[in-house]
Amino acid sequence: MFSTAQESKHIAQELRVDVDASDSLKWMAGVYYLDIDSTYGSAVEFDVSPYLGIPNGSAIGLNTADYDLDTTSVAVFGHMEYTLSDAFTLIAGLRYTEDEKEIDYLLSDVGGTFAFNTSTYNAAKQNFENISARLELDWHISEDWMLYGSYNRGHKAGNFAAPTFGVPADPAFRANILPKILPHDQEVLTSTEFGAKGSFWDGKARLNASIYYYDYKDYQVFSLQNAAQAIFNRDATVSGGEIELTLNPVQGLDVMLGMSSMWEKTVKDVPLPTISADRDMPMSPDYTFNALVRYEWPVFNGYMAVQGDMKWTDEFYFYAVNEPVTKQDSYAVTNARVSYTTNDENWEFALWGKNLGETDYNQFALDIGLLGMCSCSPSAPRWFGASVKYQWQ
Repeated sequence: MFSTAQESKHIAQELRVDVDASDSLKWMAGVYYLDIDSTYGSAVEFDVSPYLGIPNGSAIGLNTADYDLDTTSVAVFGHMEYTLSDAFTLIAGLRYTEDEKEIDYLLSDVGGTFAFNTSTYNAAKQNFENISARLELDWHISEDWMLYGSYNRGHKAGNFAAPTFGVPADPAFRANILPKILPHDQEVLTSTEFGAKGSFWDGKARLNASIYYYDYKDYQVFSLQNAAQAIFNRDATVSGGEIELTLNPVQGLDVMLGMSSMWEKTVKDVPLPTISADRDMPMSPDYTFNALVRYEWPVFNGYMAVQGDMKWTDEFYFYAVNEPVTKQDSYAVTNARVSYTTNDENWEFALWGKNLGETDYNQFALDIGLLGMCSCSPSAPRWFGASVKYQWQ
């Protein structure tokens, strides 16, 4: 049995100034501050009797992990949009961020207690600094069409793993190796994107299309090591494309179609039980398709609407190790909805059905090989419901 509890207090403040400097230049600048104090506790209680060859219930194990995590983040940023001409617009942004994280972690299990804090290990406190940037050029080739190209650099601060279970009891491991595994470094993503946005068919159709390339440095990879959760930094590359088409052929009718494809999704040198190897990015299907049809018409001094939608998702793995048990096969989900909205849009009454085909798929799957089990969270079955919404205006 697994249980967890947490408490968090945070203070966030942002101050910024927005300026319309001229008809061609708009800019914004500001500062940001964030402070989070969090307390976590988790426990795993389990019967180890079957693994010892004794009657069930003869040996109950209890592991606990309690830790405090303090986070402080400070940033300064700026953004501007400059109209170069009637056809070209330049967008640029820059952000500098400093993050500080400190953990006080205490593990208690069959191996005794293990404390990881600034009194025992300097690595229990980490400082990060990085720069985020954005540069985009928009080309308005006509009133209806725009092409764009963009460069973006972003980052995610490093942090700490805090395993509750599966840490080897070996004192040498806990003293020398575990302190090096618990912290992980920041992740940096550099991306480039090219795309088009436009309308045609006398405005009854709108099209958005893009291709992208992501280059990750020190991508944060989740993995189980001896059933203990850990996060490692590895490089990764992702590339793909997306296309969306929206049609309004007649008044009240909306048709939306979308497709995405990933051509590359490689995480490099993922740590496996005995070796390291390249693996697929988790939660990254090769293809997805989605469709939505909605028709609305006036009735009873309001509006009736019927809607159906579908999403098909190709197969993927839930984790970067790509364990076969965590592979999700391709699946499709369909939903439907009927609603009535009053003319003033204050009231809405709706009936809906979700997962009408009663598709069986997982929302989560974690391979705990040490215990010979997979922790899985199945999707909701076919279900129906009703809702009433009132909106104050």
